[in-house]
This record gives sequence, C-alpha cells and structure tokens, in this order.
Amino acid sequence: MTVEARIEHFLCSNSGIGYTDSELQSHLGIKNHAQVNVACRALVAKGVIARHKVAGSPNRNYCMSGHAARAGSQTGPLTPSSPQPQTPGSGFTLALDATERLRQVLDVAWQILFDRIANGLQEINKEASLQMHLGIVTQSVGGLFTTAQGERFQTLLEVDGGGPKKSIDLTCSLGDSKAAVELKCFRKKSNRAADTDMYDVLKDVERLESYVGFNTRRLICLTDNSYYANGKHEGLVASVSLRNGTKYSANFTVNPAWAGRWKDKKRDKPIHLIHGVECSWVEMNGWFYLMVDV
Repeated sequence: MTVEARIEHFLCSNSGIGYTDSELQSHLGIKNHAQVNVACRALVAKGVIARHKVAGSPNRNYCMSGHAARAGSQTGPLTPSSPQPQTPGSGFTLALDATERLRQVLDVAWQILFDRIANGLQEINKEASLQMHLGIVTQSVGGLFTTAQGERFQTLLEVDGGGPKKSIDLTCSLGDSKAAVELKCFRKKSNRAADTDMYDVLKDVERLESYVGFNTRRLICLTDNSYYANGKHEGLVASVSLRNGTKYSANFTVNPAWAGRWKDKKRDKPIHLIHGVECSWVEMNGWFYLMVDV
C-alpha cells in the first residue's frame, strides 16, 4: 500500500478528525516526514482530503467525506466547525540534536525540490541536474537550520566514498554529524532498460550500507515513468523489482536473473542487503520518488 493510500485509509477511518503531518507520521510509522507532506499535498490535489490551518496549530488533514458533512451548507473554503484538540509539540520543531536536525534538513530540502519538480517549476533532465539542484537546495536549507553558536553546515558533491565506486553523490555535515545521499534519476524519454536501472538502485543501497562515518545514509530515486513504481514486473526484472510494496528482508541476497547470460558482466554480481528494504513510492503530478534510509 502506498503512503498516499495509507494516509487516505487512516483519515477516512477517522472521519471528522484532523491530524497534522507529524501525527500521521507517528500513527502510521512512516520514516520520513517529507513523504507524509508530499502525499498529503497530492491527496488534496485529487480532492480526497482537505488541509486547513487552525489558529495556533500546524496544518491539519481531514478526510473530505467527513469534513464536507461537518461543514454542512457553508460556502467558501471548508473549515473545521470547531478547533480540534491540540497535541503539544505536534507541529514541526527544530531538533536540538545535530544528527536529527541534519535529517530534518534532508527531509525539507527534498520536499522543496520534489514539489518544484512535480509542479513544473524545476526541470530535471538527468541525474547530474538532480544532484546539482538538490545540492543547492540542501545548502540553503542547511544554512537556515544552523542555529547553534559555532556550528557550520556544508554540502559537497562527488565525495570519495573510500571504495571501488566512483564517489558519493552528495554529502552534508552539521557539526560532527554527517549524511551520505545516493541519487538515481530515470526519465521516461530516455527509454532506459528498467531491469538494469533497478539493479543499480539496489546496488547503491548496498554501497550505502558500506559507508562508515555517516549518521544518515539515504538513497533517493526519481522518475517520471510509472513502470518503476506500478508496472507489472515479470521476467528478468522481477528478480530486482522495485514495484511499490516490494520488500527485501534483512540479510537478503538479490541474484539478478540474467547473471551469466550477457557479455557485459558489470551487473552479474549478487547484491547483499544487510538492512531490510521496503519500496514505498510517493507520486505527485506524474512524478514518483523512492526514498530508502539504511
């Protein structure tokens, strides 16, 4: 079940009650705050939920069926008939811990960039442009999240990963806390081979698991091709599927079905995943992303 579907089901099962993004994240056990925010915005655009701000509280999300019934014959924008109980600290709070604040930087930076991409405000033609623009946004957000005296935030691209792989796509640091981010971008117009693309995504997860000295290790895969998220994965691609809802358990070895069949042996090797991987795609305006933290 997608993040959107989980949120829709939860809100409509609790019709008439408004929940902030942070409350939804907590109730549903979703790792990334950015996924919740993007999913809620997408559901609003589809007319499934309403999103309103009550004085002194962050935005609250409501199932449209229950919300419309409560609104009765009111005209104009729907608003709650009465303020909902407030949960202290349920809104966004800047973390004091540098490691947690660094994760907040990554979440907010990606949320901003993905919104811009999905709404046609930022053109991304390949992985290099995704890397560049995410670096710019991350550095800007990181600077704003640097609040303690003597702190410094830094974003770097193409950093030596200390292994056979070319380099780490993006790293950033806040004080002594560090994060490593690997990126993949698959444009539909490129007519790419989906099986090898998916292999490369899982290979990057394996590489991330090998990086030492990082508090946060994250992979982000962006695409405008729904096949990666929702396609029917059969044949060779089934062995490396990233279809929404696919799960790879911890200490699982991925064996590409084409091993030994092709002249190019670069992608013949098995991939060993130390941590479990769950494919939970987020969609907005025909754009999809998969985020995996290891």
